[in-house]
Amino acid sequence: MSKSSINFAKAKVHSEAHNFRKDKPSYLLPEEHQQKNDYWKCEIDERTIFKKSAEQQRTGKKPVFENSLWEAVVNFNHGHTLEDMQKVAKHIEKKFNITCSRIAMHRDEGHINERGIVEYNLHAHINFVTHKDGKQNWRQSLVRSKLTDLQTEVAEILNMERGISKEITGAVSLNHKLYREHIRRVNTHAKEQEQTLATQKELKEEVAKLRAELKEAGATRAEYAQLEQKNKELLAELRENRLTIVRLKSSLQTKELEKDLGAILNAEKPK
Repeated sequence: MSKSSINFAKAKVHSEAHNFRKDKPSYLLPEEHQQKNDYWKCEIDERTIFKKSAEQQRTGKKPVFENSLWEAVVNFNHGHTLEDMQKVAKHIEKKFNITCSRIAMHRDEGHINERGIVEYNLHAHINFVTHKDGKQNWRQSLVRSKLTDLQTEVAEILNMERGISKEITGAVSLNHKLYREHIRRVNTHAKEQEQTLATQKELKEEVAKLRAELKEAGATRAEYAQLEQKNKELLAELRENRLTIVRLKSSLQTKELEKDLGAILNAEKPK
């Protein structure tokens, strides 16, 4: 389970296209592993929200639209919904007197680890127009003292363990750079493994692990037979020097194999 975390940064010009997947980034998970994203958008567009507030400003410098667009990145767990993110957004609106303009929950990012298992990078982008009631309400002097408490409050709203506080400036950009570098390294390693052939020992170990799980779940003879058939197929590929490590691990962890085995890993023991 992830720890709660929320970080702010000034929204980029292309953030809406990116967040709403009008512009699909190259680092998304393969389509078969992408889960459904959720989106929400205010009925009033951001420029109209800003213009209405800017017209109420009587003193000071003329407000700039681009300086009034900020974005919070909030991580979440698989059980969280769009309604949960809306609760977070409403809390931030009230705390800082700003307006939420759109929300995007991303479940299509992450990476596939060395064991062939998908590790999701679940996070939401919550965008705000920070000029409200004729004044700019997102200034360092106004918000910095409230950010530490906000970390705790968001964790409570989402019923998550509180994460470590981070500085507001540049936090999101740095995280994205580090995460993409991590993905690049993982993908490079995965490509190397695609060419690495599995050994008979590795095949035996993987099959033994699954066989032990079947035993613990109270599998039937038919379900054991399905596993043994898969073992024979993989053994034939190994002898023909066609069985790679990636192929081995994915073959014994795919949804198709679980279906063939009657999804017994999650089923009740037979009477």
